[in-house]
Amino acid sequence: MLEQMGKAAKQASWQLAVLSTAQKNQVLSVMADRLEADSDIILQANQQDMAQARASGMSEALLDRLLLTPARLTAIANDVRQVCRLNDPVGQVLDGNLLDSGLKLERRRVPLGVIGVIYEARPNVTIDVASLCLKTGNAVILRGGKETHHTNQATVKVIQQALEQCGLPAAAVQATDSPDRALVNELLRMDRYVDMLIPRGGAGLHKLCREQSTIPVITGGIGVCHIYVDDDVDYDKALTVIENAKIQRPSACNSVENAAGEPQHCRQLPAGAQRPHGGGRRDAARQRQRDAAAAGRPGAGYRGEGGRLRRRVAVAGPERDAGGGYRPGD
Repeated sequence: MLEQMGKAAKQASWQLAVLSTAQKNQVLSVMADRLEADSDIILQANQQDMAQARASGMSEALLDRLLLTPARLTAIANDVRQVCRLNDPVGQVLDGNLLDSGLKLERRRVPLGVIGVIYEARPNVTIDVASLCLKTGNAVILRGGKETHHTNQATVKVIQQALEQCGLPAAAVQATDSPDRALVNELLRMDRYVDMLIPRGGAGLHKLCREQSTIPVITGGIGVCHIYVDDDVDYDKALTVIENAKIQRPSACNSVENAAGEPQHCRQLPAGAQRPHGGGRRDAARQRQRDAAAAGRPGAGYRGEGGRLRRRVAVAGPERDAGGGYRPGD
């Protein structure tokens, strides 16, 4: 199955690579319109995934990541329209010079070809990745988690209909039609067709891709985001930033999990977090963790991704102590 998908994606990538900015934006505009027009199909598929996820005992935080609502789908469609407004990176000249021989040498941005993306229970990623790949002239093969299987299949079908409506091959955006984990290992070795691999998940997935892939891999963060409150900042402004970074969407992987700072600020953080904001919240500020942070050691409770309305507060000494308390990989 993946072999055929790879061949089709590679052929589609050649056509995408030479599209004009206007052509790419037209596809994205049609895609956004179809996502809204066919929202009932996508939302029904999402309810299937939600029912299975609840039956399996999935946590509330992950259920929230998985859930699509009419409002969320409309927001995602509007995000696609925002991609239309972005500058087209293809063809941009990064640098260049005139050689002694008279030849003009330039370094330009060009499409990579076929992108493989592996991700988990985030149906919005399907649309985000598809829109960004189309904008940059790349084809994409998507392998979402089993939790989003029905949602992904319905969403990709809508995207493919938009592609065909614009005279482009449906193979420009494909998704595996099986949640079998064995497909991940197969995709990691498809260097004949896939030019770049991007994992969107936890540390375990990133490690697997780095160790097993024969394709270049781009890895990003894995959540567990921190905010440090310095001793001379505006406390009210800092608290507003922290609240926005957590409460806007607690289940998002880039929502803040830990707030650290000088003692005079940290003593106020738990109380300040009780300010009215339209939703409940809790703060964890354990003495053991405060002592560890003050000593420049990361507390065990700071390492996990919470994904819910719960924020950890730590007291740090000088700024270097806070930095030492949150070393990458701890």
